[in-house]
Amino acid sequence: MNVFVFGGTGFIGSRVVTSLVRSGHTVSALARSQEKAGFLRKLGASPRLGDLAQPQTIPDAIKGAEVIVQAAFPPFLGRSTTRRVRRDGEVGLIQMKNLLEAVVQVNKVPVILTEGTMLRGDSGDGWLDETSPYRFDKGHGRLGEPSIPYVLKMERQHNLPLVRIMITGAYGPGSWFKESVYDYVKKGWFRIFGDGKNIWSLVHVDDVAEAYRLAVEKLPIGQSFVVADDEPCTMLDFANLVAREMGKPPVKFFPKWVGGIMLGNVLLEALTMNQRARNTKAKKELGWKPKYPTYKEGIPAVIRELEGRPPLGR
Repeated sequence: MNVFVFGGTGFIGSRVVTSLVRSGHTVSALARSQEKAGFLRKLGASPRLGDLAQPQTIPDAIKGAEVIVQAAFPPFLGRSTTRRVRRDGEVGLIQMKNLLEAVVQVNKVPVILTEGTMLRGDSGDGWLDETSPYRFDKGHGRLGEPSIPYVLKMERQHNLPLVRIMITGAYGPGSWFKESVYDYVKKGWFRIFGDGKNIWSLVHVDDVAEAYRLAVEKLPIGQSFVVADDEPCTMLDFANLVAREMGKPPVKFFPKWVGGIMLGNVLLEALTMNQRARNTKAKKELGWKPKYPTYKEGIPAVIRELEGRPPLGR
């Protein structure tokens, strides 16, 4: 199948490209520079020079695609305030408009969209799943306030064939886990803000890529799927597992108000809200089986990879 990937050079998108290529699909992806194009070639994909912010580059890039994967989204690294999220949300809206309008113009092929479970708000004492309503009031869920209503409108007006992959905290040897957790624990700088008792659902990035592959091959149009591992954990349990695997002492705490100053209000909310998510539908309808069923298997594997040690069992 001919698959076009937006965000194919990113943390998640590059793993999606690799998974699709290994499964025999013909993959093309957008590249903003010759350097990024070279990276895509090494993954086995054909690069198409362009930028989601430049609408004139999109129609030609996606011609011939049978499925489009949208895995491009702004990074969450660094201090994150309401002002920054509003700016990033407006950028996301422009990119989504450019993508969906090109799809309508060229050929209404299926589009697999990436959404974060934070778009569905704080799970509180319950669970987030595909039926949870959109809420844009907390953490990086605020990013979706400009673009999600637009997507829903385009879906209705043009009968767009969309599939949604709803990702929880995707970790792996890169992105936020490497830069904001692993490196900080290694230096003894990592801190929990508050009591660390809020619940997270995590998922290894390779398992996320497998969910995309299945969605491409099955194309369950109109459906949404939460992609999370089997066992939610507290922020404290997650952080202390990382520390133990790295041979470091248990992590220390800072009050929330300190976190607000250091991280910004949005990132603090993201780190202290509840994101307990259920993966039942992805397992049942996509046939998704995570290689790392819980963070207890996945985190040690990532740390071994970062430290250049061979995987267990080899």
